[in-house]
Amino acid sequence: MFNKTKPALITGGCGFVGRNMTRRLLREGYSLWIVDDLSIGLHPDDWLPGKEDRRPVTEGIVEYDDGKVVFVHADARDFFSSRVDLGDVKEPPFGDVFH
Repeated sequence: MFNKTKPALITGGCGFVGRNMTRRLLREGYSLWIVDDLSIGLHPDDWLPGKEDRRPVTEGIVEYDDGKVVFVHADARDFFSSRVDLGDVKEPPFGDVFH
């Protein structure tokens, strides 16, 4: 089934469906990476539970809740082709990917 031992990746995680998926996965105990270019979504600062504990990493990268959620403001194609500077966070091996 799903792998909660590794972070899950959600592309488009800031749109309507992605926000609801993010909230559900967090309730189920996942750690998450969200990649979204915000072309139609809302920045996690506007809706994410635990947003009070936020740490900007580098331009376009924010960690929330001591790294439980990492938001990458980028196009998924750039993320997958390693054209996004992640600063001092390292991309983990993902357990599940939701698009």
